[in-house]
Amino acid sequence: ELKRLELPRSLLLACECAVQSNALELAASEERVDILSCVGDAVITISSIVINEITSSMEGGNEQSVQDCLSTLHRIASLIIAEPVQVNRISFVNEYMAMSSHFESKSQRKLSQGFSEEATRILAHLTDPHQFSAASSTAPNNDSEHNVAEQNVEYSTLKNSKEAVEAFERRFWTTFSLSST
Repeated sequence: ELKRLELPRSLLLACECAVQSNALELAASEERVDILSCVGDAVITISSIVINEITSSMEGGNEQSVQDCLSTLHRIASLIIAEPVQVNRISFVNEYMAMSSHFESKSQRKLSQGFSEEATRILAHLTDPHQFSAASSTAPNNDSEHNVAEQNVEYSTLKNSKEAVEAFERRFWTTFSLSST
């Protein structure tokens, strides 16, 4: 219902609740593909609506609080990388890098960097080497790309994906808090 009404903030909260309550893990364990695909479709819808809102606001001269935009992008990326959510992570990496380039060309450096960082964050959660290779071709061509590749190898050597995600989140928040100061 929330998806049909296009209420992105409510839909975002509903998806976050489903992930945090482990409802999706239960659905996955019971092979409820209908529930998993519904949440995956909702994440795609949320991302699309939010990107359109950000783009139209910035191009219309109505600059939203960039920090709010970046916070929302981070929340969406957290859903994209959540293990039970079934989405094509490579398409998000490609889309976010395209948005990063778009905002860079419009001299919106903070938004450009925000999209790039979230694309990099999603990229670091790709564990399949072929997917990682395909997605990393659109990642930024700078030291951060090499850093992400090193991190991905480091995370793939951990015992399971939950440990890898936790390790990445710790590193991300440490880096994010250092760059914010």
